Amino acid sequence: MSLAVSVLLATTAFAQNPHVYVSGGGIYIMPRDADVSRPLLFREGGSIELHSALGGVGGVGIDWGGGIRTELEYGRRQLELGKLNTRLAASGDPFERELDGDLTTDLLMANLLYVFKPGDMLETSWGGVNVYVGAGGGVAWHVLKGPNVVNSRDSVVAYQAMAGLSYDLTDALEVRSGYRYVGTGDYRDHGSDVSYDTHGLEFGFLYRFH
Repeated sequence: MSLAVSVLLATTAFAQNPHVYVSGGGIYIMPRDADVSRPLLFREGGSIELHSALGGVGGVGIDWGGGIRTELEYGRRQLELGKLNTRLAASGDPFERELDGDLTTDLLMANLLYVFKPGDMLETSWGGVNVYVGAGGGVAWHVLKGPNVVNSRDSVVAYQAMAGLSYDLTDALEVRSGYRYVGTGDYRDHGSDVSYDTHGLEFGFLYRFH
């Protein structure tokens, strides 16, 4: 009985003062070359160069208190294609081709974040500085377009992790900057399997409604 009461009290304290918030920002995306394979035409181990670009994110979430936040987030990025480097399946000879096109990805992610004040842990004053870490999962919609690529689209599983620092400008508004990793499942392009992941530097804001 006492255990049940303790759990109930802890749960009530955890969610006693939740706040809805909105967030937004940008990401400087640094993609790794995409892995590509196509049976009967290309051998495994081929790659497509992807160029760095800016992306954007926006979301709505709940700050539950105790450092726990949950959110639903939408993001978009458009990466310019570079050179295809692979080997022909039949002969093993190197094959290169400069691609002219873009890979656009829309992401819908559900995230869980934990935010804490390092000053509280170190028993020192850090002002309004916070540390945040988080992870999420969802779906990515890829669209490939260009004059010398086969136009195609596909939806795949997506996942991400992020960490960084934020600063409380007011009780309601904070700004943040950090690192974000995004990966997706294999994108199937007319018989080819393409997969890629990205590293990024993110910057943005969060506004909390009281």
